[in-house]
Amino acid sequence: MAAKKIQTVLLTAVFVAALLVSAFAVLDAPIYLPYSEGLVAAEPVGDGGLRITFGEEVTECDYTIYPDPEGGSFYYCDVQAWTSLWDRWLSDRSGKLSCMVSPSEPYPVKAVYVPNDGSETVCFYGDTDYEGSIVLPRLSLGYYLFLAAAALAGEPVPDRPPLDQRCDTAVRQIELAAQYGCEKVAVLSARRHYAWYLKGVPHASYYKEQIVHMETLEDVYRVTRGIKRDLHDD
Repeated sequence: MAAKKIQTVLLTAVFVAALLVSAFAVLDAPIYLPYSEGLVAAEPVGDGGLRITFGEEVTECDYTIYPDPEGGSFYYCDVQAWTSLWDRWLSDRSGKLSCMVSPSEPYPVKAVYVPNDGSETVCFYGDTDYEGSIVLPRLSLGYYLFLAAAALAGEPVPDRPPLDQRCDTAVRQIELAAQYGCEKVAVLSARRHYAWYLKGVPHASYYKEQIVHMETLEDVYRVTRGIKRDLHDD
């Protein structure tokens, strides 16, 4: 009888933990915001720098700055903004988010908003002679949500996809982004995302450094071949 009670308590604890993980994953999932007037603005600061300010609905932001892939004497700054159910319902944040952008050289900056929903990017600061492009939505490595869902359903918890499969997914995403836009922009934008696919992989620091320097699809393929050859999950 005592053993059965202990088993019931343990199963209840697992159920509650899985429920909490699932709830947090849903509450904390990013809700990317489409571009609208007042969502984001920029003003010059110092020698080529920018201060980017967001509307009150924005609770998280990110940006990537890189030289013009066509060799022009200016920089692009890709900006994303999002919120979450957690921030909307439970956070006590107040005020507007802002960030400082400082290019490595004193060149003009074109600030571009990336909706991350498959719609066209929007240039909101700098030269208005800008042709929008489509950036594919980010893929997610949030497999913990699926683990929690499996636990709740009483199914066997699936293993994390093997490293080779995760790499193939990352490469395919970069290829699609390059297909719908500029190859160099796609690769530069994917640098930090690809590194996430190596989270928890032993001895991955060398290849994370290689990812930071990728500029072409050939670089992506070369780095990926090395990762598949030299690295393995625990």
